[in-house]
Amino acid sequence: MNRPAWSAPRVPDSPKRILVVDDDEPIRVLLHRVLRREGFAVETASDGFEAITKLSRGDYDTILLDLRMPRVDGFGVLGFLEENRPDLAGAVVIMTANLPGAAGVQAEGRVSRVLPKPFDLGEVLATVRDPN
Repeated sequence: MNRPAWSAPRVPDSPKRILVVDDDEPIRVLLHRVLRREGFAVETASDGFEAITKLSRGDYDTILLDLRMPRVDGFGVLGFLEENRPDLAGAVVIMTANLPGAAGVQAEGRVSRVLPKPFDLGEVLATVRDPN
């Protein structure tokens, strides 16, 4: 009796994990909805303190990071990453209206990209798909 060849079902690639860090709730909600609709696994943090907590226990493919936030700002998050999670430093994309500060951080090689606020959603999606 001939049996048909059997192969294991294809397991889909797991979605890219994104962490959105911004104290502006409408921005967090918008990015969460848009990125999830595009198939990404998305978590959010409302400030740098909350982001550091999440970064301490999880891995992310891309970190969308605002610079100006209460408690711990984006520069504090970058410092945490450099000291504790250097493996994630290249995953950081700055989203900010503070372009002079962000340009300095990018020039130092501490982030992969800078997106000026207000940002274009198409550019955010393109950056998350290929942050370099």
